[in-house]
Amino acid sequence: MIALQLSQIPTPEAQTLALAVLCLVAGMAVPTRYGMERIEGFGRWVASKLPYKAPPGKESEQAMADAVYGPRVEEAADPGAASVGVEDGPKSDHATAPGGES
Repeated sequence: MIALQLSQIPTPEAQTLALAVLCLVAGMAVPTRYGMERIEGFGRWVASKLPYKAPPGKESEQAMADAVYGPRVEEAADPGAASVGVEDGPKSDHATAPGGES
């Protein structure tokens, strides 16, 4: 009875097992950071093939830049505030530094 049940279990072919072992060994031989960079690059390549439509009222290039890099500082600030230039450097969200000075 058990022998009959065991004979009904499908077994993979030797070529399939050899390919699986080869892929496993190749994946283990790749350094983690390098492998993750390749996977992320593949993801970016796939995402670049997806069509993109800008929201109404925005230029497609500006909408794409906002989607990739986030909204510009001028758009994020309230309209009456002065815009932050590149010369000013990055701004901190915190009012004071850890030492208590601003």
